[in-house]
Amino acid sequence: MRPLIIDDQAKARAAQVVAYAQSNVRRIAELDEATKTGAAPGDEANFTCHILAGFKCVFTIDEVKEVGGLCRHLSVSVDGGKWPHEAAVQEIAKLFGISVQLFPTPVPGDWKLWLEKEVKAINLLQPIKT
Repeated sequence: MRPLIIDDQAKARAAQVVAYAQSNVRRIAELDEATKTGAAPGDEANFTCHILAGFKCVFTIDEVKEVGGLCRHLSVSVDGGKWPHEAAVQEIAKLFGISVQLFPTPVPGDWKLWLEKEVKAINLLQPIKT
């Protein structure tokens, strides 16, 4: 298992990504277009936070049809073609305002957790209560 090092730089970068995501909500039409073109938020630096030891975190706020509202979407992967460890994902989620027991699955209530096998990422979708 690789070490997870959450230093001040990682905290500051995560806060920047969250602020950007809050100001740049991805609407349904935009998500539909991205699906057609293959554009991924992880390709945009403003949605991406790299943490020491090879962690890549992508955070967006998306309008999700199935939920009928906004959701936090966090994707965590690591370099080297491996899966991120569940404990690391749990700690990283806290940087993005997600502090709930994610593992073992199933996650609470209307949350969704899934594996993205192509890039070996763990994804979490949390409806935002208003």
